Amino acid sequence: MGVQMGLVLSLVSAANLPCRSSSSASSEPQRINYGALFFAYEDFLANVIRTKELTYSSKKKPIKEAFATHFDDALADFCWNHDEVDLARLVRNALAYNGARFGKDLENYKARFVDVSGTSKALLRREHFNPVDGIIQITPDNTAYLFGVLKERVTMIVEALAQSLTL
Repeated sequence: MGVQMGLVLSLVSAANLPCRSSSSASSEPQRINYGALFFAYEDFLANVIRTKELTYSSKKKPIKEAFATHFDDALADFCWNHDEVDLARLVRNALAYNGARFGKDLENYKARFVDVSGTSKALLRREHFNPVDGIIQITPDNTAYLFGVLKERVTMIVEALAQSLTL
């Protein structure tokens, strides 16, 4: 262990902060990719809303409300309120705001999480997450699954937007 790493571990211990093992360091890029993909989807939705409402800001009106104002309820439900999108949003929030910990807000989706603490093999199913000691691990399969979920919705939104602009 290098001097710098020893110093970091000492500071973390002194601050009484949780320290992730080196094995979880390899999942950091996947966490970033997953979070960035969902952020890009939110940004896409905000920009789609701006095609109808030039001064739209999600700070003033949540995407959920603004999107439903300009598009039909079925599309809004599928693209923002659907369980797959809700789960992705909650996982992203856990990654960004809760140290990747499985929290109470994810309890409704508990069946999608398979705790692999104490095992050497992760369950590599695209739609399942693998918490280790309560910390959600993101695999490339999770990100690929999210991409498929969001791609379907983006395609539907683009088609609806194109149709509304030609009317």
